[in-house]
Amino acid sequence: LRSTAESHHRVMLLEVMGRNAGWIATYAGMANGADAILIPEIPLSLDWLCRMVTNREKKGINFSVVVVAEGTVLEGKTIGSESSEQSNNGRKLLGGVGRVLGEIIEQRTGLETKVSSLGYIQRGGTPVAYDRSLGTSFGVRALKLIRQKKYGEMVAIVGNRIISSPLSEVAKGSKTVPKEVYQTAQRFFG
Repeated sequence: LRSTAESHHRVMLLEVMGRNAGWIATYAGMANGADAILIPEIPLSLDWLCRMVTNREKKGINFSVVVVAEGTVLEGKTIGSESSEQSNNGRKLLGGVGRVLGEIIEQRTGLETKVSSLGYIQRGGTPVAYDRSLGTSFGVRALKLIRQKKYGEMVAIVGNRIISSPLSEVAKGSKTVPKEVYQTAQRFFG
């Protein structure tokens, strides 16, 4: 027999970085079995999200994990807040989408909602062998660019190849999550 505490449904919101692109949210959510992933590229409705978590509760599932990128768009607008603080590049810092969304979910569903803002914490951790090898390969390629006096280029990886790319090309805009990648994750929602 389950205790009331065990059968009580909780919604867990994990806020991650992602001002204009939901790469971190998408891959972290897929890797960890999130029940929903909210990213700036794919606007979702609050009705859908609230229905999803209440349907899970009705099925007897006692938790829902939602990963949300800080630039998420719901109901046609970016939720959360821009702080008065600015980053080194002068842009206002985003944050608080988890808190705002948590309050909305609790109000609409009556389900207890806990929020964790991972922010820069998720950048920590011990690198695996691939990370160390990639860092070394990037360093070797960067040194080669310096020796060739190619100062307006940066090192990148495409597939499994280390390449250089002109900074002017990189500065043209953000690389967003392709719809197909998100749809792969979406197959496992709720």
